[in-house]
Amino acid sequence: MVVDDGTGVMQCIIWIPDEYKMIQNTSLVPGLKTFELGQVVRVTGCPGEYRGEIQLTVQPGDVSLCSDPNDETVFRLQVLNMEKVYTNAVKLPPHIRDQATFEQASQSTKSAVDKQHPTKTTLFNAIRDWVSNRKGEEFTFMELDDDPVIRDLAMTMASQV
Repeated sequence: MVVDDGTGVMQCIIWIPDEYKMIQNTSLVPGLKTFELGQVVRVTGCPGEYRGEIQLTVQPGDVSLCSDPNDETVFRLQVLNMEKVYTNAVKLPPHIRDQATFEQASQSTKSAVDKQHPTKTTLFNAIRDWVSNRKGEEFTFMELDDDPVIRDLAMTMASQV
């Protein structure tokens, strides 16, 4: 299934539970629905990457038809609000920036980043190091997302949820 929210198009992969794999008629799979082109749906899933393309992995029942005609408008307003959040500069207060610099300097040896099993602490430390290594005091979330180590850690953590 391909979904289009007006800002882009994304492939959605729906995995059929093992107990239904031998069924020829997919309409017998609980929660699995078909939709018509142009219908407004709500999709919930786990983001991932396959062959260099971002995709959303969903389970049967994670896609539902929107019944409220305002759902699409509300979603577009949320996207506009998120754009403001991700493109506006963030300026760290001096005490937080000084603390991050102090903590980084006090580490005598840096532990290797566990990319296979990252934790919230691993991601926090990677972000803290990124912020403390910046020349300026301002940055945007999009700049932070451009860092491949932080992006990979975040994607790995998201796929483990």
